[in-house]
Amino acid sequence: MKRSGSWYRIDGVRRGAVVGMHERMPDNAALKGGKRKIYPALLFICLAIFVQCAAGGRQERILKAPKEKPVAFREVWAYLMQGEEKELMGSEPLTDICYFSVRMDRSGNLTGPKTPPDIMKNRAVRWHLVIAELTNSMLIGTCINSTLPFRDNLLRDIVAYSGPYSGVQIDFEAVLPADREHFISFLGDLKTRLGPSKTLSVALPARLKRVSDAYEYAAIAAVADRIIIMAYDQYWSTGPPGPVAALSWCRQVVAYAKSQVPGGKLIMGVPLYGRAWQEVQHARALRDSHVREIMERKRPKVVMDPEKGPSMVYTESVRVCVYFNTLQSLTEKTRLYSSEGAFGVAFWRIGQGDPRFWNYITVDPGTAETE
Repeated sequence: MKRSGSWYRIDGVRRGAVVGMHERMPDNAALKGGKRKIYPALLFICLAIFVQCAAGGRQERILKAPKEKPVAFREVWAYLMQGEEKELMGSEPLTDICYFSVRMDRSGNLTGPKTPPDIMKNRAVRWHLVIAELTNSMLIGTCINSTLPFRDNLLRDIVAYSGPYSGVQIDFEAVLPADREHFISFLGDLKTRLGPSKTLSVALPARLKRVSDAYEYAAIAAVADRIIIMAYDQYWSTGPPGPVAALSWCRQVVAYAKSQVPGGKLIMGVPLYGRAWQEVQHARALRDSHVREIMERKRPKVVMDPEKGPSMVYTESVRVCVYFNTLQSLTEKTRLYSSEGAFGVAFWRIGQGDPRFWNYITVDPGTAETE
């Protein structure tokens, strides 16, 4: 719809202006033969409505539920964040829930709630406590080093915390290559202390081939009961826009994982989230010339503060690129992993996806080979 005061043209000549929802015609706008043409503004409105309806219809087709049968796995895992317990509906077809997470301090002592959530008592699933450290390589290295006392503190605390849980998951995402042997031996010691009654799972980054780092798939799979391959974040927020987990990339990831991890231990991670990138990053240092250019172009109100200095706020348009999931794209990923013989899938995370997706997953004890 044209805004009030804008002009439209007929045959290249300015003919009329739109005023609110009505149209004002110049006196000389009568057409030859006394016949009236359909007002261009009305045509514009009709076209806009048509385009909007067409776009809405396309969005509905993209987001509608596909006619697909549920994909079956021996195990269906999902992550639940502390504080988001209300996101768990109870009807999800899950065998295992990873409760995320507790962390460790520099002495190897766990920090976080030791008492499990009350909802554990009413769910017929296996619960796993996740011990996570995502960025601090030095902390991880200190706490898993076999020559330092902090490792024993960490092992002792993990065993103590694991009491009410069916298992424990280690999610250390910043282990340095130099700490590889310490990491693998730490996992072996942890499994020994947990015993056969507790499941030890380890979350590992997605790989397309063997990489010389701490995450040696085969060696870790030899001591752990389950390996969770985090097959997501193909493109990260700090890089250029791209899919969270493209289907072709997932195919390569599961192919390599299968070559290193026994089928009965392989759990493929599936993202329920999308990711957005803004085309221009506005948080930056500004030269004085840039500040003056903004003031001239945007004419913002400048606030003078003797303590903080001058400041201004203005609005800028930003182009945003978003990669996301639909029911169809998620089903394609799970169907791929099922066809490749994965023992199960693990969804990150509960509350982030379309709740209808759970209708496309089922648990079937006879769908995959045991280890």
